[in-house]
Formats: sequence, C-alpha cells, structure tokens
Amino acid sequence: MRGKGKLGIFKKVPSILGFREFRLQWGIFLVLVVVVILFIIGSPTTFLSLKIYLAVMGVIPFTGVIALGMTFMIVSGEMDLSFTS
Repeated sequence: MRGKGKLGIFKKVPSILGFREFRLQWGIFLVLVVVVILFIIGSPTTFLSLKIYLAVMGVIPFTGVIALGMTFMIVSGEMDLSFTS
C-alpha cells in the first residue's frame, strides 16, 4: 500500500489514442493541421478550391516513381553518392 499513492491504479490503463507512444507523430500531425488552417485563412479562394489539390495529385505520382527507382539504385549499390566520387 505504501508507495503506490492515489494514482497507482492508473499506470495500467492504456493512454487514449496511444498519445504517449506516438507523441512525435501526433505533434507533426498537429503542426501540419495548423499550417493548413493558416494557409486556408490566408488565402481561402486558393486553398479551398479543387484545382490546387488536383494539380498536386497530378505531380506526386511522377515524383514518387522517380524516388522509388532512385531508392532501389542507391540501396543496391549501383550509384555512389559519396563526396569523393
């Protein structure tokens, strides 16, 4: 009994939505949400239109395919990114 204190029973209860385990991820997500909200407040006609999101979705697949190919090349050792090469 001694040393447990009043909150000893709460140590076994899991945290809500895994906040303790994923503090960094939740922090990054919160910053992203705040930035998007600030952009929407700053320029609502631009960031609330569908055109900007369609343009972004048109560019992301191309960049992703290029990055995926480059990742395989670097991991397999076909490309040397060191300073002296």
